[in-house]
Amino acid sequence: MMKKSIIGLSVCLWLMVGSAWAQCPDGSTQSGDYCFTELGGEITKSGDYCYTESGGEITITRYTGPGGNVAIPDTIGGMPVVAIGESAFYKCSSLTEITIPDSVTSIGDKAFLLSGGLTSVTIGNSVTSIGDFAFYQCNSLTSVTIGNSVTSIGDLAFRRCGLTEITIPNSVTSIGHDAFRGCYDLSLASFFGNAPSMGADAFRDAASDFKICYTDESTGFTTPTWGIYPAAPCTAG
Repeated sequence: MMKKSIIGLSVCLWLMVGSAWAQCPDGSTQSGDYCFTELGGEITKSGDYCYTESGGEITITRYTGPGGNVAIPDTIGGMPVVAIGESAFYKCSSLTEITIPDSVTSIGDKAFLLSGGLTSVTIGNSVTSIGDFAFYQCNSLTSVTIGNSVTSIGDLAFRRCGLTEITIPNSVTSIGHDAFRGCYDLSLASFFGNAPSMGADAFRDAASDFKICYTDESTGFTTPTWGIYPAAPCTAG
């Protein structure tokens, strides 16, 4: 597989031709048909990915592929892929499905921001944090599987997505403010652990029949409401 290393300030040019980008992402510069960022160090291109390497571990910094159904590799160049960096899939409108492998431990801020064609996300079982704005305004996103190691869901992480229901695993201990706000079709959030700390308006502007359910073993929830949201044990129907 062909690799290209770019050392110095100009790193990993982002091709705009044929994409749906209307403008370059924040913090990048346009030159002709390309967007680029200026960073120190070394960024390497391998296949559809730009990435950095530190201590034998890979952080994906930009996806440059055609989109569609994408399974992020668990290794690149024999090294584990451990992180999806900030804005790595920013405004990737051609992306429809994404599978994040068990090697990845973190999803960066704005990682999939404004990827309007994204319909399905599967998050691996080693991810511990989902960054702020990670899936913000992925309007077509109707299916999300959150891995069983996630402890924190960032501010506005899934705001204005197309979800109809979401399962929160028992590993989650904090949900940021506005995390699921504006998911207008979201009618059910099922919690399989104890009540996490929750920022303001986490589920505001969900469906009119929105409710929270939790297991009989869960602690910290209250009925008939938890905070401002209707809540009851899942076994209550």
